[in-house]
Amino acid sequence: MEPRRTAAARALLPLLVLESLVLVSGAAVAPEVMAEEAPVCESATAHSHATCEAEFEYLVQRFNMTRTPANTYFAPVFSSSQLNADGQPVTNTIMELQPAGTRIPWLRTNVATQLFLWHHRGAALAIHALLPSGEYTREVLGDPLRHPGAQFQLAMPYMTWVSTEVLSDTEYVLMSGSAVPSFSRLDYDLANPVELVAEFPKHEAVIMAAYDKAASN
Repeated sequence: MEPRRTAAARALLPLLVLESLVLVSGAAVAPEVMAEEAPVCESATAHSHATCEAEFEYLVQRFNMTRTPANTYFAPVFSSSQLNADGQPVTNTIMELQPAGTRIPWLRTNVATQLFLWHHRGAALAIHALLPSGEYTREVLGDPLRHPGAQFQLAMPYMTWVSTEVLSDTEYVLMSGSAVPSFSRLDYDLANPVELVAEFPKHEAVIMAAYDKAASN
């Protein structure tokens, strides 16, 4: 290759790499956002991995997240171009942030979909569930190296009443979720606490605890 062409190729290489990254991510990032540095939490160490409010605000802005009625934040990541028989994407994924101490009262998806969750950073998340059989279960999504008994990935109980709880008053939780088939983050029904207690009388204390904590947030 001629020297002039070699120099031109070297000059174009960073642009080609950037274009490839944009295509893979599915969306371009504004130059000012790319240049902005993430905040460093004063309480964080190489071992604690502690998070802080400044990080939370940075992530909300960085990924242009939408606030939900429960005061959590989410952003769509992927929606499949493949459609099922009902014309819905066969799967989609989102990223979600829940602030420290968040307790979301009982809700249930109003579409037939299987949900999966992955933990990325921050606090552990307890997932309380009331099964159609009348049983109550509790699983923890988190980093098992920091949160004993937690799982990095969980499948949400199918078409079941659930309530989630961030198990820290100082750290947020960053997670992602996928659905098969796809659904909107806001496709859910909120439970009526009186009716829920009537349906699951043995678990009245667990049911009402979710509303007590949510009211204090």
